[in-house]
Amino acid sequence: MKESRKSQQTSMKGPGAASQSLMATIRDRGRAMKAEELAELLSLTSTHIYKMAAAGRIPSFRIGGAVRFDPYVVADWLDRNSG
Repeated sequence: MKESRKSQQTSMKGPGAASQSLMATIRDRGRAMKAEELAELLSLTSTHIYKMAAAGRIPSFRIGGAVRFDPYVVADWLDRNSG
């Protein structure tokens, strides 16, 4: 059977295309993200995101008592740490 044109295009992109798309999605946020938003994008729990932030394993910052994530910094971090 012939593959559809869309599935051919998807298979040609390779595994890096998905991560590039994720990084673009994160950068497009344009504002600091909450742990819940980042967790949804990364398919993790917000608890895991908070633990990673507390351990310094993911870049974050605080505004008062709230933990926030700069979308550009997180996208760059993902780019450096993927693969």
